[in-house]
Formats: sequence, structure tokens, C-alpha cells
Amino acid sequence: MRVAFASNLWVEHLGFMQLMATLLPRGHTPTLHISTRPRRLLRSLVRERPDVVAFSLTSNNALWAFDLAAQLRAALPGTRIVAGGPHATLFPQAFRGGAFDAICLGEGDLAFAEWLAELEQGGTGADVANMWDCTAEASPPAPSRPLIDPLDALPFAHREPFYRLPFFGRSPFKTFLVSRGCAYSCRFCYNSRFRSLFAGRGRYRRVMSPERAVDEVEAVCNAYPTRLALFEDDVFPYETDWLARFVPLYRRRVGLPLILNIRADLLDEDNVRLYREAGVRAVSFGVQSGSESRRLRQLGTRVKDGTLIEAAQLLHRHGIALMTYNIFGLPGETAEEVLDTILFNRALGADYSRNGMFQPYAGLPLTEDTGFSDSRRLDVRTIYYHSVLGGPDAGRIANLQNFSNWMIRHAGADRLIRWLTRLPPNPLFRGFFWLTFLNGIRQRLMMSWREVAGLVLRNAA
Repeated sequence: MRVAFASNLWVEHLGFMQLMATLLPRGHTPTLHISTRPRRLLRSLVRERPDVVAFSLTSNNALWAFDLAAQLRAALPGTRIVAGGPHATLFPQAFRGGAFDAICLGEGDLAFAEWLAELEQGGTGADVANMWDCTAEASPPAPSRPLIDPLDALPFAHREPFYRLPFFGRSPFKTFLVSRGCAYSCRFCYNSRFRSLFAGRGRYRRVMSPERAVDEVEAVCNAYPTRLALFEDDVFPYETDWLARFVPLYRRRVGLPLILNIRADLLDEDNVRLYREAGVRAVSFGVQSGSESRRLRQLGTRVKDGTLIEAAQLLHRHGIALMTYNIFGLPGETAEEVLDTILFNRALGADYSRNGMFQPYAGLPLTEDTGFSDSRRLDVRTIYYHSVLGGPDAGRIANLQNFSNWMIRHAGADRLIRWLTRLPPNPLFRGFFWLTFLNGIRQRLMMSWREVAGLVLRNAA
């Protein structure tokens, strides 16, 4: 069958790549369609007339997908339309009675291929574990398929449909995952829901063997121009026995700089030393708020100020750059508290930062505190300059977010910026945010301004 994967984001979608890898040996033909313009994407899909169109959805792009699926249903009535991803898994009822034929609940590596096999044999696929017929009257089941373990059993991600596009193929960095799941349940993160949803289905956090991880990275970096390996795991492996096997293999067979995500409370002298030996260029961890009490109670990260300070100092002693994640505009947060978060990041010596506005994603514990728990609320389309919470300090918080990247790395203009943030939000402030934000991306990912411009144009076109 011809299976078209559709996306409105110019990013390496590792989920799509992994699904494509399971379809190829079974005789299916996966194709890729990407555009930020719905009409252009619709035309591309209609020209191909695939047997199946597949979406992977978060709450940010669900509204876009619902609209496009309705147009596809009218234009290609014989094409099956299916969705997976966090939004489909957490809110299957939202897909009932719409344009989608089926959704995948949880991991789809095996389920999607089995569903296609039943369709080929004239069946409906209704009995395939983890797949749900949206047109059925029965309520959606919970994910019932065991979580894939070990991950070494998975084939290498099929990257060719992405990398044949110059935007991806010539990119200086390539992305990888060596694990699935997270051992923590922060109140603002989808893992807090997934850990309970998949209870009894096996280990939630699973890690590839170091040998399997290096095999795939080496194969990709040998086949495509690469200057940097970007690992997108929620929490990159930190166990010293795993790293002791990974580091010499990676240095000998790959030898490229790498970037990873971690939690501050998982860093110690032993694993940071191994990160440095591997060639880690930057480590990212969540600060989220400059208020320890908010971190401990409201956000549930359980990370104290002292832990963050010690982790930052440890990385800097070993010559590893630090990128922090922060959330501005938390429920009940004032502009002065946001300013405290900025100054705390500065005190940590953060080299880069990613500072988003709080979004009340449905179904998460922190969101339920705000009253925005309705899964049909889809007005959470960007984290960078939009929040639906409002409040008396909303304008100043938005302005602080616009200046945050600069303020974290520079201390000379605090008085001026404090005054500017009391003005109404405006396009100039937003433009300043994007300039400083993209400069951070350029430096962290070893990109030229020309490459950054290509990234912006692709995702803004």
C-alpha cells in the first residue's frame, strides 16, 4: 500500500522515520509530504492519491490536522486517514465522528503495520491491538499492546524520504533517539499521563544498548553530511556503566560533537566526565522557574536551587555549555517572578535558553489546576509568544519573554529593559526575541546564518 505521511513542520520526525522502517519490509511504499501551507499540502496529497494518509499529532497541531483531514475526506473519499501521537493517544474521543478512520493508541511500530495488513486482506483492522476504529460506536480501548522492549529489536529509522530533501539532507545536524519514556512525572509534561496509561505494559523508560545506538549514528553520519549529532531523548542515558561502553565506541566510530537532554539531579562527576570524553558540546536541562517552591509544588520537578547550581557549575568545570528550559506565565505567576527566573538563569551561567510561555495542554495535572482541562481546547498553537491565561501581568510577562534570551546572557541593560517591558507588547519586541533566539540556535547547533535563514523560511512559508 502507498502510505503518505503528512506534516506541517519542517523537522526531522523520528516517529515517522521509525514507522517507515517497519513498513518497507512488508512491501508498503511510504512517502513524505511536508508544507506549512494547508492548501499546498492538500494538493500534494491529492496528486499522489495514496491508500492511507497518516498524521502524528500533538495538541499544537491537532486543529490543523482536523481541518486538513476534513478536506482530504472530501477530495479523496476512498483514502483511509489515520492519526497517532500524543493527542490521539490521550484524547481518542476527540476523533469520533470526524474525518479520521482510525487512530493509533500508544506505540505504533507494530500496530500500524498489522492494521495495514488487515486492510490489504479486506478487513477493517478493528481487532488490531492499539488501533481504534473512529467510526465505531464502541468506546475507545486503552492501549493494550506491550511496550516495545528491548529497543534493539527496532530497525534503523528510515531517513531517506527526509534526507532526499536538501533542507534535511544538507542540514549540519542529524537527530537521534536512543531511549523511550521518562522515569519522572512532572505535572506539566505528558509523561505524567503516559506513565499511568501504560501501567502494566512493561518498562516505561527503555534504553538501547550502547552498541545499537552507535551503529545507527555511525550509519547516518557516514551516509549524510553531518557536523553535529542531536539527541532528542527526554533524558539521555546517564548511567555510568552504559556510558562507559558508549563513549569509546562513539569516539572511535563517530567522533562528532553531540548535544543531549538530562535532568540536573542526574548529573555527577562520573557521568559528566564521560560526556566530556564523548565530545558533548552542550547539555540541556529544565530550570522552568526561578522559584524553588513552584518547582517543588506546582511543577512537581523535585529539583532544588542547590541542585541546579551544582549541576551548572559541574558542566562549566568540564567545559560543557549549558542550555536551560524555562516556562513563563505559570498560573498565578507575576512579572517579578518571571524576572527572578531570568536572573536565576543568569546566575547559573546558562549559555543558551529556551523560554516558552505556559500553555494549558488538556489532561495534564498542572492544566487541571487552571480549569483548562477540556480536551477540545485547541488554542495552544505556539509556546513562544502566546498564552491563553491572560491576567494583569500578561503584557509585561510577554515582554520579559521577548527580552529573556538577551537578559540571561547580558547584565548591562537591566534598568532599560525593565522600563521597556512596561510598554504594550509590540512587533519590535517580538522581532528582538526571534533574533536573539535564532542566534542561540545558530551557535548551539553550529549553523551559519544562511542555514538558520533556510530553517526560518521553511517553517514560516
